Amino acid sequence: MRNIIFITLSCCSLNIGAQQQHLSPETYRDKVEAYSQVLKQQHLKSIASTEARKIASTGLLPQIDITAEGTANLNHLDQWNSPQGDYRPYTYQALATLTQPLYTGGSLIAQKQIAKSDEVLEQLTTELTLDQIHYQSDAVYWNASAARAALEAAAAFQEIIRKQYDIIQDRFNDSAISRTDLLMISTRRKEAELQYIKARQNHTLALQKLNILMGIQPDAP
Repeated sequence: MRNIIFITLSCCSLNIGAQQQHLSPETYRDKVEAYSQVLKQQHLKSIASTEARKIASTGLLPQIDITAEGTANLNHLDQWNSPQGDYRPYTYQALATLTQPLYTGGSLIAQKQIAKSDEVLEQLTTELTLDQIHYQSDAVYWNASAARAALEAAAAFQEIIRKQYDIIQDRFNDSAISRTDLLMISTRRKEAELQYIKARQNHTLALQKLNILMGIQPDAP
């Protein structure tokens, strides 16, 4: 039974180490940044503000307006292909208008300045959003890393206490120590088990948060 317990704890420790793999803080930050829906929305807002600024800038440029219209007389369809060629049962015309705003009370210039300010504001907001995402990803990454280290420490401590318990149990069976010593180490063993359970729960929650933030399954290793 002791060998089975020892193998189980060793495998658990190996699995904990395997979860680390090669996910560096920089790689995790890039994954979170690529998945962030908030950042994608902010990028779209920034693009929209740039386009709005371009549209506002065209308000002072000359504008050309072209219109065309035509009419046809359907009452004399037989004369459309007249050999004389002197009847035209249709008319058409085209009109081109070129306009240049000379004075608008400064409204166009104001609109252009407002659009430019909005563009700068959205760009700064995008940078702020990116900084916030990087801060959050770093905090989540190191929290998960600390939770993994705490789980490894709890597993190692539990193994140490188990070995001590086995030794004291053997000595108690040989009547070399009192029952009080056995009860004390039994209490320590229960405490170590409880610490390991709590550490495992914290590690599971930290790992799920780590995965969710970069857009993969919560229980992925």
